[in-house]
Amino acid sequence: MTLNQRSLASRIARLRQFIKAIDRLKTKYDRKTFLSKEDTQRLVERYLQLALEAVLDISDQIIAQEGLRKPEE
Repeated sequence: MTLNQRSLASRIARLRQFIKAIDRLKTKYDRKTFLSKEDTQRLVERYLQLALEAVLDISDQIIAQEGLRKPEE
């Protein structure tokens, strides 16, 4: 496995960890309880933020590896 493959695999593993953490919280609380727990809502929000950052990191790496260019804003 090359350095790029290990790096990509590591980023995907991190993304999976964040998703699993959200799933654990999802099964722990019903909707009503979840909505009454502001701290838990903030925790899920943070996990979502970290997951999104991981997705962006993964896409950046793939773009770089394939020699593509990022879309213009």
